Amino acid sequence: MLDEAEMQGKLSHAATLMSNRAPILLGFYIMLEKRMTSDKSVTMRVGCTDGQPYLEYSDWFVNAMEPSLLGAVVYANCLRIALHHCDTRVKMPEAMFRLASDLVVYEYARNVIDTTKADNSAIVAQLFPSIWAYSDKFAETGFDPVKDLTLEKVFDLIMQAQEESDNESDEEKPEGDQDTDGESNSEDSQEGDDQGEGAGHEGESGGDDEEEGEESGGGGNGEADDGEGDEAGADSSGSGERQEGKSEAYQAIQQMFSPENAPEDMKDWGKDSDAADNIRDKASEQFANGSQGGTPGKVPLAIREANRVHADPAQVFNMFMASNFGASTRQTWSMPNLVLRRYGTIAPGHVRKKDKPMILFAIDVSGSMLSMNLVEQCFAAVNNFIGDAKLDLCYWDGICSEILHNPKDVFETDVFGGGMTNPQCVMDKVEGEHLKYDGIVFLTDCEFDWPMPREINRICIVRARGGNGDIPAWCRYGMEMDELLKGVA
Repeated sequence: MLDEAEMQGKLSHAATLMSNRAPILLGFYIMLEKRMTSDKSVTMRVGCTDGQPYLEYSDWFVNAMEPSLLGAVVYANCLRIALHHCDTRVKMPEAMFRLASDLVVYEYARNVIDTTKADNSAIVAQLFPSIWAYSDKFAETGFDPVKDLTLEKVFDLIMQAQEESDNESDEEKPEGDQDTDGESNSEDSQEGDDQGEGAGHEGESGGDDEEEGEESGGGGNGEADDGEGDEAGADSSGSGERQEGKSEAYQAIQQMFSPENAPEDMKDWGKDSDAADNIRDKASEQFANGSQGGTPGKVPLAIREANRVHADPAQVFNMFMASNFGASTRQTWSMPNLVLRRYGTIAPGHVRKKDKPMILFAIDVSGSMLSMNLVEQCFAAVNNFIGDAKLDLCYWDGICSEILHNPKDVFETDVFGGGMTNPQCVMDKVEGEHLKYDGIVFLTDCEFDWPMPREINRICIVRARGGNGDIPAWCRYGMEMDELLKGVA
């Protein structure tokens, strides 16, 4: 058994193997509170308490693991945190919900494992959950292994697959024949037919053994439909002699995936909204410092989507307007504060605002942008949400057009800057003409690299449909175009 220092070293090595495959997950590993226990019922699990995500592991489990296997398990649990599985309310049955989580995270994490080692290869083939075990069922629903590989979607689909499988089993079962025979044998045994009684017990015993095999195979990896689950069941539920032939790592992984452990492993899931906010902050930080570099494309996309806040446009614009035009008065030197002036201190006084808020709607017209019909809808939607504010208009790509004051509608225009996309040109235009706006709303595909400007509170970004870029991490008021349009539907 490793001592505590050696245990930490092995865990750190596993984290290194994980970060070699997915650098973006290292930040999530660092934010986890590490808890070691000697409880034999614990393998490795994550949860959230008091706003803090944690990783709990037992000393025997870490000791039993081959390094790349441990790296895969650490990868999977860090991904559970990054994808918000642990702050999602658990659905029933718990074992199926945990299986859905396993199917998602181990679809990525299995790539860490060194399968050139025979024991690792057997563990992956027989015990690790695989989304492809349900490929036939999922294909019927048009399942996309990239877009639809989410906890909620996978849970719904495996529950649907389970229900269909149960219905098929009921249809294939002989209607009442076996039950009638069982009742006849039972009656014969009560009349003293020893042979009938013996047959009855033998039938019951065989049924129990078959059921246990199915449960073990399905519980380990959910692969009962393709035959692999039966093989795993035979390995895991057989006699003590067969179990003794398995490695410590095999038995440890088998226990980790056991459906009986699901309720205890998920005891701290879905109860901590503060942790969800902290995880989103960590995700923004990871993307802002470029930690996604070197990570396979599907993983950053999944993390970004899981951490994107689906905005209510009314709420976003209310907060946006309040932060920039919330006060009913403004400071002015034309009316100094008379109270302070008596004490020899000159300070600006306040006058009530008479002007309406001024908003600039800045439309990206680079080559990758939208049709004018959608732009008109967005213009009308913004006008609806800002109430009685004055709305000016400009177009931009590499440079900014002239600013149109209080236009009635948008119109088509030519590209000015050769197809470049530089939103800073709008800020420079406003500053160069000494204009004052309470807020600037950008409609853009976000295909740019925009360092954080000075007045981020005055910027709202609406990402156009189909935009390949991302709303900058520093942007406090952002939403998708579809969210904007849906808000006025």
